[in-house]
Amino acid sequence: MNVHVKREVRIESSSGLLDVLIRAGLIAAMAVLCYRIFSPFLTITMWACILAVTLYPLHQLIASRIGGRQGWAASIIVILGIVILVVPTGVLMSSLGDSIQGIANVTGGSFPTGTLTFKLYGPDDCTTLAYTSPTVAVSGNGTYDTPNLQFVPTEDGTYHWVAEYSGNLPNNNGNTHNANCADGNEDVVVNTVASSLKSEQTWVPSDSVTVSADAGGAMAGTVSFEFFTNGNCSGDAAFSTTKNVSGASPQTVLSGNAPAQTATGSFSWRVSYDSTNLAQRDIAASCHETSALTVTNGGTVSSN
Repeated sequence: MNVHVKREVRIESSSGLLDVLIRAGLIAAMAVLCYRIFSPFLTITMWACILAVTLYPLHQLIASRIGGRQGWAASIIVILGIVILVVPTGVLMSSLGDSIQGIANVTGGSFPTGTLTFKLYGPDDCTTLAYTSPTVAVSGNGTYDTPNLQFVPTEDGTYHWVAEYSGNLPNNNGNTHNANCADGNEDVVVNTVASSLKSEQTWVPSDSVTVSADAGGAMAGTVSFEFFTNGNCSGDAAFSTTKNVSGASPQTVLSGNAPAQTATGSFSWRVSYDSTNLAQRDIAASCHETSALTVTNGGTVSSN
């Protein structure tokens, strides 16, 4: 009996492995290309997801209040968002004395580095350089702004931001944005603010008395002052004081300041002299000083 043994030898072709490698390379290239295309929108997409999750309870609350209308609830949130975002843009209408800030977005590069420099021209022209920022290091695509301390304008008018990117390898093309100051989105309008003044008159009453005697030696005693906010020394005094008198005749003494008066009215002083020199007589209190005050304040005056 003859037995035949047949051997089969299979040679695996390397073409299958090469096909797998080519497909993997194409998939990797597509992934890199997709990342390059969508990378400028990654930050926006991330914030969209954060806002969607954060605002979902508010959306459901509003929907429950308006009969389950999901579309109307979404519209209300969008309107509220626009109001919240648009109103603060009034900050761009800066006032003189406020700082202003430049912002630049770096996009489209392959992890760009290098530096950004912000320049501000104006007011009201593209030739007067008002401010040059310190250089800002760039580390990848993203948003960069002028470093502290921010620029504070000293003149009103329209200013123009210009951003200069230095470039780097492999992003070796530097770029200057808004070099001709034609981009209205880069304008900052600085206004002066209105000022006003309001004046109010104040009358500070005071009195003086001169005491004299023809004989009897030196003057000695006290003068009493009483100030009234009426024209006849009636009622309680608004101010009173006593001053010493000492020395050769005549002697003048001052009351000092009574409380300040800001309103129209009549006023009076009552004065007396109490002599401690037995050779000289006292002088009884008398109401013989009166004043009539008319106060007319001018109100508020504003700048145009």
